[in-house]
Order: sequence, then structure tokens, then C-alpha cells
Amino acid sequence: MTWVYVIVGILCLIALQSLRSVLSIVFPVRHVRPGSRPDASQFGGLELIDETTSALQYLGFDGPAWLCDEERQTDIENVSHHAVFRNVEKNTVAWVGPTIDIAQPDQLLFYYTTALNDGRFVVTQVSDPYFSAVDDPLTPAQTIAATDKASELKQHIEFVQSLDSSPITNVPIRDAVMRFAGEHMNGIRQRLIERGKIRLSDGIARPGFAFAIRLLRKIATRPVRQGTAAAGIPTARLAFLARIVQRAGERAPAQSTQWLLLMLSAVLFFAIGW
Repeated sequence: MTWVYVIVGILCLIALQSLRSVLSIVFPVRHVRPGSRPDASQFGGLELIDETTSALQYLGFDGPAWLCDEERQTDIENVSHHAVFRNVEKNTVAWVGPTIDIAQPDQLLFYYTTALNDGRFVVTQVSDPYFSAVDDPLTPAQTIAATDKASELKQHIEFVQSLDSSPITNVPIRDAVMRFAGEHMNGIRQRLIERGKIRLSDGIARPGFAFAIRLLRKIATRPVRQGTAAAGIPTARLAFLARIVQRAGERAPAQSTQWLLLMLSAVLFFAIGW
């Protein structure tokens, strides 16, 4: 039976390490400005943008316009880029970010937003569970499996129609884009702090334990699409993903959280030994 305890112990240590990684996530203050098309070293999967652009233009979107998001409130410099596509007729914005998930290296970060008259933003996110996990009262969100763009857009429109408010039609969609990327995203962060989901330590906002466990559960149950083998992924994208992993490793939870994780590890070792 010894091997059973060893396997259980290894699985628990892996779970603790995953929890530590989530507890290290930083929720920065967003500073967004219009930008230009980045190069492959700044945007993982840049070569996939043209294919995405064709699919979205066929559905009536224009773009892409590029936004540059500079993270503040962290000692690790990070500038991210998003391609934004706008469909005025459907009051919908499509957001496309770089590949950030090493488990799905051929899938761009992708979600739709629609601004409602009551001040909320509706979000449909493809595969990634972030907006569903934060459960923000002003951001009704759903996570769907990656299919074709027409089906994804249809699911988003149906989700918008299921809510008790109509889309904004009298505000320029460009203003809605900048408001969501800056003011609204910072509002989500502030409301997470007020709800006790994330905590400020040394001026840096990180998840609390309960919220970190919720994030892990959402990640574990998200819809995952079969990816491309590493041999078929361009070198520039692999290098971008490697930097994502490196940055994640450089970040650490708050000191009090690290002590708690250490004690949990010690208790685990004693339990397995006993």
C-alpha cells in the first residue's frame, strides 16, 4: 500500500504547486491606449490573426484595430496587445489576444463583448474561463467551446438576448471599446477587492485562497480543443509561451500566503509519513 500513499502525496504536491501558481497571479491596474500591430515576439500566434480577420470580416466585423495594455502595480514589466474587431450592426466587439495557454498553443485568446443600456457588459469567452470565474455583477459572462466563428457569434447574441436589458445603440462603439478595456476592467478589479476575492499586499492585488480554488476548478472544467503538436508550432510562438511561463515563475504569492503553503506542505509530508 506504500505506493498508494506516495502517489496520493505526489498528486497533492502537484495540486499545491498549481494553487501556488494561481495565488501568484497579479490583477494589475489597466492603462490602455491605441497601438500598432505588434511583432511576433510581442504577440504569440500573430500569424493566426490574418485567418481570424478573414473569418470575422465575413461576419460583418471591421478591423483589426490594435490596443496596447500596459500593466502597472507590479515589479515585472508586461505590455500586452489585443486586436479589436467591431460589428456595429450587431453591437458586438470581438477581442483577440495572444496565445497564453501552453496547453492550447494554437488557440488565440478570444471573446465577444456587448455594452448594455443598464451599464453592464456581456461577455462570451471562448475556452478561457476568466470572466465566468470572476462572476462580476456588472459583467454577465459565459464560457463556450471553440467552434466556428459564426456559431460562436450566434451563441453570444442569444446570450445577450436572454438578459433583461438591450444593447446600447447611441454610443460610438469605439468609446465602448476603450471603456471596457480600461474603466470597466479596472472596475472588475476594484469590485473583486471589495468582495474579498482578491487582496492587496504591498500594493499588489492577488487572489485569496477561496477565489484561487474557484479559478483552479474553472480551469480544470473548461472546454479544451485538441491542439497542434509542438513540432508544428512556429518558433516565435514557442518563445513567447516560454516567456509567459518564465514570468509566472518569477511571481510569488504574498509572504503570508507563502508561509501558509509551507505549513500545508509540511502537514502533508507528516501525514504521508505517518
